[in-house]
Amino acid sequence: MAAKNRANMVIVISTFSDMGAAKSISTDIIQEKLAACASVTQVSSIYMWKGDVEDTQEFMVLYKTTTESVDHLVQYIKRHHPYETPEILQIPAESVNDSYTEWLLDVTR
Repeated sequence: MAAKNRANMVIVISTFSDMGAAKSISTDIIQEKLAACASVTQVSSIYMWKGDVEDTQEFMVLYKTTTESVDHLVQYIKRHHPYETPEILQIPAESVNDSYTEWLLDVTR
């Protein structure tokens, strides 16, 4: 069954150039209780940058957080991200199981 408070959950996505930066910033974010979880995975990114097509390996992080914490999380990423123009996407979670929602809300308080 979907959680009643599912509208309170947000997934924030950001990419980093190396695993070290992704893990370091994510560890700090978790310790600050700005997100309950950070999942890091390597991806191949193809994008336009300053007139050139780039094809690079990056590390994408999926942060699971609450609507109450999302603005603080985004500001933290902006302040600490090594990129000139960091990717920061917010996606509201529409269906999340109850026990995960309870855990997320508990660890971000």
